[in-house]
Amino acid sequence: MKRAFVLLRQAGRNIDEPALALLASATAIADEVIALLLWHDDSKQCPADSLRGRCHEAWIVRGEGLRHADGSALGRALAAVLPSRPVLLMHHDSFAMDTGPGASIILNVPFASNVVSLEEADDGVTRLGRKEYGGQIQAVYELNHSLGCLITVSAALRCAGKLVSQEPRISEKNVIISTPRRRWLRNERANFTDDVDITTVERLVAIGRGMQEPEHIALAEAAARAMAGAVCCSRPVVDAGKLGKSRQVGISG
Repeated sequence: MKRAFVLLRQAGRNIDEPALALLASATAIADEVIALLLWHDDSKQCPADSLRGRCHEAWIVRGEGLRHADGSALGRALAAVLPSRPVLLMHHDSFAMDTGPGASIILNVPFASNVVSLEEADDGVTRLGRKEYGGQIQAVYELNHSLGCLITVSAALRCAGKLVSQEPRISEKNVIISTPRRRWLRNERANFTDDVDITTVERLVAIGRGMQEPEHIALAEAAARAMAGAVCCSRPVVDAGKLGKSRQVGISG
């Protein structure tokens, strides 16, 4: 049986509406759909009734640290409750772009971002469609359910899906995670005296979460110097205090 999890988040007293729409998309590629609802505020009642007819199960994951979780913290929280190598769908937004890559590393699954089509073909193969190179190329990938995947799904995707006739089985999951809220303070206090204005540089060497060690950054800087350029980075590198915020590029910036 193919299972798919859909990550939902608390939005005030309700569930994030764009993410709720993913439940229908998930029924198109899985026999069993499980809503994974991150609910960080116990003072507000979880509106589980809004999941009726949309999924087979609903796991309500509670934990105060979920409110400010980064990719690594979210990945650890998900790994504590999910089975090995899950297929997990997230709504493609700034939260997904900020946390998805790091969470996929912790979960040890491939990461597919901004997917615009999901379909189960007649041969039983699940295919994911992405637009690449500024929408000039429509790429299609085959999903191996046994290997799992973290998929961020574009709001442009429209999928009828299937109606789930049974009442969803509700279960509670509690997680304890450390929240890296102090990362912002660390960035503000860091003193990057050798920082550069990357908007004035013609060539940039970009590094991300996987290149945060000093020796890795030194390699990138050497490559940048050889090209008369400069090093820039994604948000996780800035959050870790490795480079200044003026070096930050990317959609999560």
